[in-house]
Amino acid sequence: MSTDSAAKQETKVYWCSKCQIPTTTSRCLACGQRTAPLINGGRLRPVYSEEIRLIGELTGQTLMARPQDLVLWRSGRDYYAAGQKVARVVGGGWAERPTLATCNDGLLRRLQARKMGRPPAWLRREPIETRNLLAEANSAHLAYIEEEAIDFLRNIRAHYHALPLVVSWSGGKDSTVVSSLARRAFPGEGVLHVFADTTNELPCTYDYLDRFRGSDPTVPFLVGYPTRDFLELCREIGPPSRIQKWCCTSQKAAPLANVLRSVADGTSVLVVSGLRRSESARRQSYERVECDTKIGLEILLNPVLEWTDN
Repeated sequence: MSTDSAAKQETKVYWCSKCQIPTTTSRCLACGQRTAPLINGGRLRPVYSEEIRLIGELTGQTLMARPQDLVLWRSGRDYYAAGQKVARVVGGGWAERPTLATCNDGLLRRLQARKMGRPPAWLRREPIETRNLLAEANSAHLAYIEEEAIDFLRNIRAHYHALPLVVSWSGGKDSTVVSSLARRAFPGEGVLHVFADTTNELPCTYDYLDRFRGSDPTVPFLVGYPTRDFLELCREIGPPSRIQKWCCTSQKAAPLANVLRSVADGTSVLVVSGLRRSESARRQSYERVECDTKIGLEILLNPVLEWTDN
């Protein structure tokens, strides 16, 4: 399989009117019903309750009376529900509040609970039900991109078979995914995980680290710590900014480099990363294999580089 061409393949988004979920196929794998094209390009993202509340705070307009995960879907500034565009965020800037433009008044009134009558089933459904339907309806696509990423890791590892391999684990969703991919690619190997503790992590990150390690104690972990505490450095030299970007180097790259040196034993190290292009404009230029990185001894492998949030 050509890993580059497979990874960069654009995905069309379809809508299943029976399950009321987006899919990647013209026939829903959850119910068998034919689906209708919704968006070309695959840039449809799930909307969670926090975003719905934020839109309300920014625009002063209610998008959904009782914010709930996986009812709304977003493409750019357009918000969809029940397979239809319901609203669009317009304007906004440093001195200007954005506004919410209505694209489907009846549907928006239903979401805002201003329309009388019993809400439809898709609006009463629990988020876990929607997640299960999404997994089933998109199982073929998920299996395809997962196997492609695993093939990529195995192919690169075969080329650099003498080098140690580690997973750069941050506690986020992307590093959790690549951890699973790496362990599936090399079962029984005990792939080393490295966590760079910046000393400025959220408490939930440490909680998740404990739960992750407890779920599989056989996964080896090393934790790298910076020489100085983040807040201590802020008081001494000032907080990091666009001009003075010291935090990534001192709090993450340097501790990670120290851990990798202990693993490398004079060689380079294959580092599996959860970096994705869709996360920022700066990351658009990254390749799936990066040798010229901030940490000189690492060869960075980015198996989910082309994955998006849809």
